[in-house]
Amino acid sequence: MNSEIEILGQSVILELSNGAEGVVLKWKPSPDVKKYVIYRREVTSNLERIAVLRGSDICSYIDSSAESGLKYVYEVKAYKNMMVGFWEECFYSLKNLVKYKPGADCVAEESKENAIIRLSAPVIEELYNTSEGVVLKWKQTPKTNGYNVYRKMPNGRYQTIEVLKGAWRTAYTDETAVSGKKYIYKIKAFKGASVSAEQEKSIICLSTPVIISIKSRGDILGLEWEKTPGANGYNVYRKKGTGKYERIAVLRGEESTLYEDVVQDNISERYTYQVKAFRGDSVSETPEKQFFEPSVTIVIPTYRQNNYIDECIESVLNQDYPKEKIEIILSVNGDDLAYAESLKKKYKNNTEIRVIHTRKKGAGRARNFARKYLHTEYVAYLDDDDRFSKGFLKELTSYAYEDVSIVCGCMTDVDINGKEEADTYINRTIMEAGFGIQENYLSIGALFSTVCCKLYKTDFIKNVAGDFDESLNHTEDVAFWVDNIYKVTGKIATCYGNSGEAYLRRLTEESRSRPDEERRYEFNITDRIMLIKRFSSALYEKNRDIQYKEFVISKIHAMTKGMKNFFDSIDDQREKERARTQILASDCRFLNKSLFGKKKGIAFCHNFAPYVDASAYVASKRLGQISAWIGDIINWTVVNADMSKQSRQDSKWDRFFARIQYSEKITLEGPTYFNEEVQYKWGHRAYESIQERDVDYIYSRSMWIGSHVAALLYKKKHPETYWIAEFSDPIYMGVDNQVRPASRQYEGELAFLNTFWKDIETLVCDRADAIIFTNQNQRTYMLEKNEDLCADSLLPKSLVWNHPVIPSDYADIITSDMVLNPEKVNVAYFGTFYKNRNYDELLLFLNNSDIDLHIFTKKNELLDKLMLQHENLYVHDMVSHLEVLNLANRMDYCYLNDVQFEGNLNPYLPSKLADYLSADTKVIALVNQNSPLSQLEDNHLIKIEKITHKFVKNLKKIQ
Repeated sequence: MNSEIEILGQSVILELSNGAEGVVLKWKPSPDVKKYVIYRREVTSNLERIAVLRGSDICSYIDSSAESGLKYVYEVKAYKNMMVGFWEECFYSLKNLVKYKPGADCVAEESKENAIIRLSAPVIEELYNTSEGVVLKWKQTPKTNGYNVYRKMPNGRYQTIEVLKGAWRTAYTDETAVSGKKYIYKIKAFKGASVSAEQEKSIICLSTPVIISIKSRGDILGLEWEKTPGANGYNVYRKKGTGKYERIAVLRGEESTLYEDVVQDNISERYTYQVKAFRGDSVSETPEKQFFEPSVTIVIPTYRQNNYIDECIESVLNQDYPKEKIEIILSVNGDDLAYAESLKKKYKNNTEIRVIHTRKKGAGRARNFARKYLHTEYVAYLDDDDRFSKGFLKELTSYAYEDVSIVCGCMTDVDINGKEEADTYINRTIMEAGFGIQENYLSIGALFSTVCCKLYKTDFIKNVAGDFDESLNHTEDVAFWVDNIYKVTGKIATCYGNSGEAYLRRLTEESRSRPDEERRYEFNITDRIMLIKRFSSALYEKNRDIQYKEFVISKIHAMTKGMKNFFDSIDDQREKERARTQILASDCRFLNKSLFGKKKGIAFCHNFAPYVDASAYVASKRLGQISAWIGDIINWTVVNADMSKQSRQDSKWDRFFARIQYSEKITLEGPTYFNEEVQYKWGHRAYESIQERDVDYIYSRSMWIGSHVAALLYKKKHPETYWIAEFSDPIYMGVDNQVRPASRQYEGELAFLNTFWKDIETLVCDRADAIIFTNQNQRTYMLEKNEDLCADSLLPKSLVWNHPVIPSDYADIITSDMVLNPEKVNVAYFGTFYKNRNYDELLLFLNNSDIDLHIFTKKNELLDKLMLQHENLYVHDMVSHLEVLNLANRMDYCYLNDVQFEGNLNPYLPSKLADYLSADTKVIALVNQNSPLSQLEDNHLIKIEKITHKFVKNLKKIQ
């Protein structure tokens, strides 16, 4: 036996890793070894000798011929003699031909020590600064599953900052990088448990300088920009017309943020400037700003003589702007022919002013009619009782870059006494957003309630945007933007908020936005209902992105608010009831009818939108369901807890659904822990915040029991108020089928909290007027376990309502941009992996390579490891509730499992089922016997008691 070892050699324990030049093999050397022979094979092939190394001190080898993306098995034999003869090689080959027969399943015999997937190191090709952060781009590693992005921390250790799945994901933006700090990055490719070597690269993050203004003074153009933290200086570049950029200055020092450029040529030319911050070899992204004085047409709709039109026109003629580049179009509309003729006569010798006339009345008609007369590069609108400040056009045109379609300026209100007020909603929006290019028009959505105080590319107005709606006598500006904001292909810029230049809006009783007394009702009620209904249809359009839909819903909310302000101002009760009846009878889903409900209610919901929580979602859906059950719209006031320290926020669900269900929300700050004392005190604070209000209904919902505490206190003081209480889960008993223990032993004045859970459950069931259970088992279980409950009194007032299912078309509001493989069976699971949920069987879907399993949850180490091992596992961050509906609708199946319950009667119905049913998708439900889920009948449900290999293998794609 010993002689055989000397002939054949002894296997060496290997350490395998991917290096920059190939697969690196390492082993512990032995002093009596004469040589090492390296063998390699691919997974289904035979071992082949690839190298012979002579010497006792050799301990490593680099296999540079390994191809990236392929899996290799290595073996190293240590020999104590130098004989490498024919018989030795033959004997070894025959031995391994048997052991590694081609086509045999060799994978099971591979150990962690001798197998590796060769992965070439990603080469960082670009590392640069942008306005979004530091951008890394690297060369794709063949046949990888994805990449880990690392950044060196202050302690010198690398931390993973992103995991990118997919070989094509070869770019990443580090948005958390801080200007002025140096960062070192590296990228590793991975496939299964194998990872590549890495390349290290560093950069100093420098934020993009923001050019505030370019102002002319004779033949001097003065540039001003904001400083870049950490910069050593700035390079200034200039381009004339369509020529090339040339560097015209190098300024040293972080505070050097001013430069004066003496222009030798005609200053009316278009000059474009760039400013680039630098520190050492690192440079910032380069912003661009133009000095350009384009030709502009000012369209002034007018339909009758007023006291301000002369001042309006003069404000344009007196602009600090080349007069030859300004044209005024007075677009007269209506039947007042004498007025039109008087204007034509007055300005017949003024080449800067053109008077046109259309018999149809309306500002929308006047603007549409003027379109065919536009021939300048830009256009702006001015109402005939308003005016421009002297430098307003110059301020607007300073942002008119070639790729900018709209420039938004400031607005100042002027009262009837001439007093100016710059604190307007327009200016507040601009100051909050900052000046310059705006990447997201939703963030400045308030600016798009008027077409005035803006500069437009004429091509956008003439050839891209649709008409103003001539059937509207008011609010045509809002309708214009709802119809056209998504058509803006160029960029949108906002002016510098502190420039002092503004559109001066005159506030008078004659303003067209203030209807006369006879039309006030129609203006504020009938017309707004019509517009809200019209705008609502846009929310379901599948080819519109979420930014546009959030813009539309913001306009609906604003219109609803205006309607409510008018409603509250109505003194005549008959007219008020007329308005209420008309509003409540309308079929506008996104009109908040709760604002106008005659019956008042308080909803004590510890967990409520916008916080991400299953209870919060259910509670917001339940409010409308209760109104429907009662048969009257309830004016709800919601009292909830500030859960910002525990939960994420879902702003989209809040905007599109939750906030339409109530009229007022009171959010209480303070501790929100799930224990008896905190919940008891929260209930008292909730009650005290609203105890003096007299309402018709109260609603309270657990599991967070403070809601019921508040309701009990309110009911005690207002016994005539109808109380609807809901149990999402049993309170007295826990999910382990054991009595829920107190979090600690209370003494003294708080000793009553030792039986808190049972007492609250008993009191609620005794004193509420109606009780909602989410399933039959829950009610039966609570009656069985809590001997203090009385079935005779509880059953008559109990309601068994499953979790609310909202209409399936809500799944069309958000269209996820996630790309799914159409050739695969796509299975999704949404939600947290609770300890009492069995998710091991969910992972069995990974055994079928035709299935892509998508898990949307909070990431953890287990899932990170599984994702490295399974190419068909995709772990995503949790998404908004409406996006859940959209994604679920696109999946072939959604997965749902019962709560693991130790008992004969399972009282828990997963609320996630209601979401899946809203999405109208097939649901694979892993059910336990006698659970509420097992008893439900729905054609969407595929109920099984065990996930088997056969079930997974036979799962087919939904056609």
